Amino acid sequence: CGSHASIVLTNPNSLYYYINYCSPGGSFIALIYHNHRITFVVRDLESTNYKNCGIDVEICTYAENDPIDMVANILSNNLCNSEIYIEASSQRCSVFQYETLLSKLPNSSSITCKDISEITTRARIIKSSNEIEYIRMAATYVAHAYKHGLVKVCVGMTETHLAGELALQKMRAGSEWTSYPEFVSAGKNGTMGHHAPSSMKTIDKDEIVFMEIGASHMRYHASRMHTIYMGTPPLWYIRLEYCIRLAVKEATKMCKPGAMAKNIDRRMRDIIENAFHSSSTTVDCQHKIY
Repeated sequence: CGSHASIVLTNPNSLYYYINYCSPGGSFIALIYHNHRITFVVRDLESTNYKNCGIDVEICTYAENDPIDMVANILSNNLCNSEIYIEASSQRCSVFQYETLLSKLPNSSSITCKDISEITTRARIIKSSNEIEYIRMAATYVAHAYKHGLVKVCVGMTETHLAGELALQKMRAGSEWTSYPEFVSAGKNGTMGHHAPSSMKTIDKDEIVFMEIGASHMRYHASRMHTIYMGTPPLWYIRLEYCIRLAVKEATKMCKPGAMAKNIDRRMRDIIENAFHSSSTTVDCQHKIY
């Protein structure tokens, strides 16, 4: 974008990636790079957090006033060029707010906003060795929680109780707060996507219990989904389990640079969708692949 560019970042993921700090608060936050200077526009409540981010920045806070007005005032001070680079796909700033920002700038008719959402997103795709290590650490927290959950889960336990056990153990292992909660669903609740655990639903015998846990290390996440059968699993469950393991193994072989996700997905689906075809030769419940 150039050394004299005016850049406004409002996506929480971008803020963390570039300054190594973020907040769980849901209020409007903007990082402005303008005239070789970084400025934060943050809510009063968030300002104490950002003062400890570890980099030299100017912090402008808002309470009842409109943060877009503050962003416009900052940019209006010797506007660098006729373009302002923004993240139009941001979770914290709407297209309407960006249009409002543009209208409040001097000579707004000659200024254009250029969307750099794709650039900021792509910058985060390639992971450094440190980032990969953060993800690996998050995965160890997930594994710790699952091992505990598989021991603790029992008939009569509520979904909420099990979710609490999983959350406690992942955080004891080292996980930070995560971007989503634990998902636990038993029986028919397992047919509902992203079902929030219920304190009313108890786990019964011969039910399938679904669990999904996400853990975080330095804001880098890892997650895992897992199902267990409460009792002696029937043949269809064993067969399907085998097919899923086989599909994952095949996908792992295919995951190489240049591989297309759609081809990997199709290969996995072919294996699972053929699980119950009587003519299928891919399923042998006695064969061990792990």
